Amino acid sequence: MFTSDSQNVIYIKRYCAEIESTIEHFGRNFNVFACDIKYQNSACMSLIKIGIAVRKLSLAFVAEHANIGWQNYDMLSYVLANKFEEINKEVLFKLITVDIPRLFLFCKQFIVFEQMKKMKVSKIRDIHVFQLN
Repeated sequence: MFTSDSQNVIYIKRYCAEIESTIEHFGRNFNVFACDIKYQNSACMSLIKIGIAVRKLSLAFVAEHANIGWQNYDMLSYVLANKFEEINKEVLFKLITVDIPRLFLFCKQFIVFEQMKKMKVSKIRDIHVFQLN
């Protein structure tokens, strides 16, 4: 079973994938993004969900992976939910096209690493049981 942090990373990965799907649907074009409120809303909803999942990460996990800048995602979700009209759309577009793919990659790598750790333990246990028989 995954830890609480691992489960939240799985959720964050899913929300990053939602953003990538949104970009694929509408196009990787700032002018389209700037003029299409549906594009903005779709991306922002996933960003808010990322922020909520980030808030649930343990302090130890956040400290261990501080290079991700978790606090920025937490603050961003608050700003998106409460001060959307004040957000610079160019900054937001850069976030979804540059920063989110990096976060997505981190999440994928972290999940694979966690799965590999579990597989190793499982195989050791299987070998041990096999040797006892």
